[in-house]
Amino acid sequence: VIVLAVVVGLGEAGFLDWFRSSKNKGHEVCRVDFEVFDPKGLRLWTPQKSGLKSFGVELFINPVRGKKPVCNFCQTTSNVTQGKFFLQSDDVIIKNGDILEYVIVTFNGQTTQRHKPRKIIVDDHLIKAKGRCSCPASVSPTTTPADTARQQVLTDPTAEIALLERILVNVSKRCAEGTMSNYLFLQLDRVEGATDDLKQLVVEYFNKKPA
Repeated sequence: VIVLAVVVGLGEAGFLDWFRSSKNKGHEVCRVDFEVFDPKGLRLWTPQKSGLKSFGVELFINPVRGKKPVCNFCQTTSNVTQGKFFLQSDDVIIKNGDILEYVIVTFNGQTTQRHKPRKIIVDDHLIKAKGRCSCPASVSPTTTPADTARQQVLTDPTAEIALLERILVNVSKRCAEGTMSNYLFLQLDRVEGATDDLKQLVVEYFNKKPA
């Protein structure tokens, strides 16, 4: 009787696991990324998981416990851009310190599923100014070395050559343990024919190259 109970228990657990996985198939959602615009606007996105046909969000700003919340941003999309679902509003106003509670709504082609509510607190790194610098007038935006190099390439053609040289040096240091040489090396295992006359091999190599 004990053995039978164990077998039945395992069978039931396996069946429930299968049922849960079948029910949730096509409803899995990755992390949702938020971008808040100043003075107003919101954009959010999430990668498309296998089987997910549409993605939606019901967003509530600073919900009050005990009161029926009003949806401040409700939107659904089935469009996929570069492997992601994007939702956007140009009208919603969100400020630093606001609490965003949102419910994800997914559709897998057959069933619709509402997920458990999630919350995030808006801070500076989520806020992006529209067409202007969000920093104070006395503070200039931080310029990275990559930005400086990119600007030099755009204004000075010779800077691109110098940039490529630096890239080659860095690649050489990583791939060849810093070993560099001014000599030309030819791989004999890729040469067709006899390899006894090395001088002739070099001459033929350069003769095949365009002037």
